[in-house]
Amino acid sequence: MTSAPTANPSGRLSLATILAFACTSLPLSALGIALSVYLPRYFASHIGVELAIVGAVFATVRMIDIPWTRRSA
Repeated sequence: MTSAPTANPSGRLSLATILAFACTSLPLSALGIALSVYLPRYFASHIGVELAIVGAVFATVRMIDIPWTRRSA
């Protein structure tokens, strides 16, 4: 018979647990990086939007996103 796992008394997460949680965010991070690298160039060359405007929109969205990110933490 096996014993039930006990909680870590120090309150710290193990490395395996941290990696398991971190690995779930890798696909979203990869998508975000790809969008932030290629989307401004696409908007500037194909659609005709200036890079400064694209940068301002990206910055504005990040500023709006910061309070929502802090609420979920």
